[in-house]
Amino acid sequence: MLRSLLFAAAGCLAVSCATNPAGGGSGRALRVSLLDYRSQKSFELVSESHTSRVEQYSQVRAQPSRKVQTDEIMGQLVDWMDDHEFGRLALAGPAPRSAPERAVWSLELEEPEGVRHCLLIKDMPAADGLACRQLIAGVLDIFNNTYGAQTVEVKEGETPFQAPEAPRRKK
Repeated sequence: MLRSLLFAAAGCLAVSCATNPAGGGSGRALRVSLLDYRSQKSFELVSESHTSRVEQYSQVRAQPSRKVQTDEIMGQLVDWMDDHEFGRLALAGPAPRSAPERAVWSLELEEPEGVRHCLLIKDMPAADGLACRQLIAGVLDIFNNTYGAQTVEVKEGETPFQAPEAPRRKK
């Protein structure tokens, strides 16, 4: 199912780039965000009706963690999430910004009807943990396959396109 969603995403993205290059969708304003509490890294997808591509990618931002996806793909992603137990696991309201006890990840959905979230918590029931991990993996797959070109501010002496040195093992 996720593979077909990715293929649909690629097809819709190609069509949307050809027909709507400036963004400004006409669908539902949707936002899906993930937060890894251990590293404090966030990943966010928004629909074109939430934020246009021009608005998102032309303004300088401190963190390039938000990507804009078509309204169609975001709608399919939300449907996929509900088909994979997000609705059962979700709590009303936004996800906590600081880690609650034993929480590892949060997944948050903002839609016109309101905000819901679910948490991946250590020692949660196995079936719930598996469902939550599948939701996180699915959202990350779409995030990683979504084009993003963020304008960021670079300080003098920084090299934003050079990979950082990895720690080396002692021999």
